[in-house]
Formats: sequence, structure tokens, C-alpha cells
Amino acid sequence: MVAKKETIFLAGSYGVGKSTIGVALSEKTSIPFFSAGNLISEVNGEKYGANKLVNDKEQNQVILIDKVNQLHENQGTIILAGHFCIFGSNDTIELLPDSVFDKLKLSKIVLLETESSLVSKHLRQRDGKAYAISVLDELVEKERDQAKKTSCRLGCPLFVYRMRFNDDDLSNLLTYVMEEIS
Repeated sequence: MVAKKETIFLAGSYGVGKSTIGVALSEKTSIPFFSAGNLISEVNGEKYGANKLVNDKEQNQVILIDKVNQLHENQGTIILAGHFCIFGSNDTIELLPDSVFDKLKLSKIVLLETESSLVSKHLRQRDGKAYAISVLDELVEKERDQAKKTSCRLGCPLFVYRMRFNDDDLSNLLTYVMEEIS
């Protein structure tokens, strides 16, 4: 039997808990977890810290697609944390190209959301930067819009999950992630 080469995509705004839940899901499912930002950093050496600024959005997506294709060859199905939208200069929100998601072999999209005030708190603690709640609200809305559009375009299931930051998160997401995986 040939291992599936698919991507379970954990999407959501910065600071919503994608990496934390991704690591926990990986531990429970034995499906390898990767962060899109970390995969890109391995190649281009950029560190995406508090400023969240990306020097070459298009080239980074080429890097990501290449890295994910390599992972599929070696790992089969993976869990990938990433974004549909990123911050540009002056906290403007930029959409990532649809073509990227067409090439990532998405089998499921899990969109993590929570209150923007919690995201703001997490980002302040993690990165030492404060974002306006209105900017974070806009980011969440655009992430949701892009997740829905991508799901429809690819015929890929979308599960929007509101993070509670307790043990229920892992068990609820585990149930969804494990559906139809063999």
C-alpha cells in the first residue's frame, strides 16, 4: 500500500495556537507536523519574529511548495501550520496566491480562530509587539474568507474551530483530523 501524500492544513491568524495544537496532534496521530514559516526559514535564513514582515512573498511560496513536496516523498501525509494571509508593510494584510494552495495537496483545512483580544495578548507575550484589535479582526476575517474560498475551489473539507485553550481543543480537533485517515 502506498502512503497518502496529503497535507492537513492548520490555518489561522498569528498567535492563535497553530504550532501548539499541531505538535499535540502530531504526537497523538504520528502524522509529522511542520510550520510553513520554519520550512521557509530553513532555506532562506529569514527569521519571522515580532515584525512578521516577509521580504519576498512569492519566492517564499515557491520554497514552501518545494519543501512540502520533499516532505510528501519522505513522510507521506503531513500536518502543516500556515496562513492564507500575511502582514505586509504597515500591518497591511496581503493574501497569499491561490496557486500555492493548489500545489500543497490539501486534504483538509482546519481554521483555528479565537477572540482577537486573546491573539493580541499571545502576540504581545510571544513577540513583544502590540497589534490593534481592528487589524487582528481584519486578519481573522480575511483568513476565514480565504479558507472558505480555497475549500470550495479545491473541494477540500473545511473545519472552522474556535480555540478554547483547554484540553477540549486537542480532543475535538483529533476527532476531525482522524476522520477518513487510514
